[in-house]
Amino acid sequence: DRSPHPAMVEVKKVYQYIKIKPFNQPKGLFMLTNMYDFTNLNEFDLKWALRANGEDVLTGKIEGLELAPHQSDTIYVPLDMYELKRGFDYRLNFTLVPKKDKPFVKAGTPVAGEQFFVYYRRPAERININRIPGLAVDDQDKKVIIVGQGFEVGFDKATGLLNLYKVDEKKLIDKPIQPNFWRAPTDNDFGNRMDQRQAIWRTAGKHLVLKKFDVQHSNNAVVRIFARYYLPDARSELKINYEIFGNGEVSVEMQLDPGIDGLPNLPRFGMQVTIVKGHEQLQYYGRGPKENYSDRHTGSFVDQYHSTVSRQYFAYIRPQENGYKTDVRWMAVTNNAGEGMLFKAINYFSFSALHLTTDDLDQLTKENYRYAKDMHPRKETFVEIDFKQMGVGGDNSWGARPHKQYTLPIASYRFTFKFKPVQKGDDLFEVWQERF
Repeated sequence: DRSPHPAMVEVKKVYQYIKIKPFNQPKGLFMLTNMYDFTNLNEFDLKWALRANGEDVLTGKIEGLELAPHQSDTIYVPLDMYELKRGFDYRLNFTLVPKKDKPFVKAGTPVAGEQFFVYYRRPAERININRIPGLAVDDQDKKVIIVGQGFEVGFDKATGLLNLYKVDEKKLIDKPIQPNFWRAPTDNDFGNRMDQRQAIWRTAGKHLVLKKFDVQHSNNAVVRIFARYYLPDARSELKINYEIFGNGEVSVEMQLDPGIDGLPNLPRFGMQVTIVKGHEQLQYYGRGPKENYSDRHTGSFVDQYHSTVSRQYFAYIRPQENGYKTDVRWMAVTNNAGEGMLFKAINYFSFSALHLTTDDLDQLTKENYRYAKDMHPRKETFVEIDFKQMGVGGDNSWGARPHKQYTLPIASYRFTFKFKPVQKGDDLFEVWQERF
């Protein structure tokens, strides 16, 4: 229907007619280049905004902007006017807008932009682990249930997977949290035969063979679970370690160790979380608001975004990988009452949150293509939490692969993320920064 595809955000960014690069960023100096052939930048306003955790704290515009075609000059932004504080993620945004109406572009419409990371340091304070509620362990024949104040976390001993997360007697997950190394192939993937070259990763996370499962409860407020797996599809080993804390937070660490030489690159490295129906609200701090990938995200600025899970899906004619977000600090999926789960990691992570599974979007072969009309959203929310996913490529769609720096070559990978319950009124930035 000619709706702009999400990639158009990146097209606009890389085609823009100005460049801004740091010159001496600590002193607020940047190099501005006019790449127009006939247009002086005095026809535009160059606005800037210093944002802290997604809110403007200092704004202005470059006064007396005058720059001829193909010329460069330094510009000054008075960043020293604001005292940067720990616990805030600071970004500097530039926006170029025409002063008067132009063909196809009205005055004030952004035609170019740039973003720079300025500062972030964690708060020094930590939660005293001895001051959070204690935990009880119910170790049964077929399952283990960790009971805390107002929540339960359960594991299936046959699979070693976390299959229960209940808060205030309400289930938050519908299925076991499962490792995942696969993405639904894109058009470019089929063009370079990714569906064949990397096919072993399609089922590697499903065909787990549990070799060892241990429970440790040496600290009253922490329970540790250790699961060791063999992946027959990839002839490799996977370790998943869990830490359950007395405040309801769960830490998940996964580590892949290749068992043989010559394994193909990974499409992704992460885990799938299925959240029960009714959790439609989405908030996150990362790149957005449109989908973006490691090799297609310079036009997607880091900010705090509020949306819904339903709006994350883009109806490509042929269903495929969809709705991804990169460089994420935290994300939360909640119901209309503000109750749900917040995900975070020590470093940046990537995610998608859809009402469709990877299997729904996956086209096993070119012969069984489905179309947008064949997609029937489910009531659950399917979250993919990743260390990384390989880039989507696009030099062409008939053989070119993603550039090497945007791939996941086979190696030992380790990824740790955490999740915890959130309630209405919680400051999600504060929840993100809590640590032991």
